[in-house]
This record gives sequence, structure tokens and C-alpha cells, in this order.
Amino acid sequence: MDTPELNRLHKHVPLIAGFLKGDQRATDFVVLVFRALHVWDDLIDQDKKPTADEINSVFWDLLIELPRDQFYMSNFQYLNATLVNAVINWHAATDLERNGGDHDKSIAFILRGAYIDIVSAAALLVGGVEWAKQVTPAIRRWAHEETYSMYLDNLKAETEARNV
Repeated sequence: MDTPELNRLHKHVPLIAGFLKGDQRATDFVVLVFRALHVWDDLIDQDKKPTADEINSVFWDLLIELPRDQFYMSNFQYLNATLVNAVINWHAATDLERNGGDHDKSIAFILRGAYIDIVSAAALLVGGVEWAKQVTPAIRRWAHEETYSMYLDNLKAETEARNV
């Protein structure tokens, strides 16, 4: 299903595929997970309103597609642990943003990016340790294009949108 969230990710698919040595199964897995994480974040932060089609599509992916995903199934132990860590860090970041001071927000800024470990983990699986070590700096540069100042501006706008 074509949704606004998936459309935002489409422009990054070639880059993700490059990090994953063109492995289509790995790329599809990462895109599915990223899309779900973005929609989840939008629902919790309430700064964007996912459409009904977008929500339905993500739930379909999580309940039907992800359990059948061959890349995920073949590497479940490793990828699931990486996903668990990313989600736990996202919860911590949300708590720190909403209930903490300036220092907590700086910690949240770091933790929010933990989901990108999914790409590094997939790169390791498709290309080995040396490949993962080679591409992870580029993965991190891409994932962390948002500066701390931009993050604070976006956090302020998100808070304002949620409190309307």
C-alpha cells in the first residue's frame, strides 16, 4: 500500500540498499520496520496524523508481513534483539524528552537514533564484520543529519502540536 509515510522513505531506499549491498530482502525488512517505527512515533508524539490507510498498512505489515519476512526469520535472534533495544531506547528518549531537563534532552537526542542500529545489524548480516565497519560511519552520518539544535526546534513544535 502506498502511504505518505512510505513515500517519505522511498527517497532513502536506494541509499539503504547500498548500505545493504543491494540485498533486496534486507532492504525490504529495514524499510518495513522503519515505516512502522515512524508511524508509531507519530501516533505517540501526536505531531503528525497518520491516515487510516497508513495505520492499517503498518498493522498489516507488523502482524502479517513481518512474521513471514524471510530475512527477519533467518536472522531472528540477532534482529529481534536489535529491535528490542531500539524500542526500549525510544521509550527512554520519549520519557527523557517529556519529563527531563536540558541534559535529559541531550540524552534523548542520542537515544532516539538507536533505531539506526537496525541498518548496521543488517549490513553485518549481509556483508560481514568488515563491511559493517566500513559502512556504519556513513549510515550514522545519514541517520544523524538532524543537528541537536534542529532536534530541539522539532521537539518544541511536536510539544506544541500535542498540546493543542
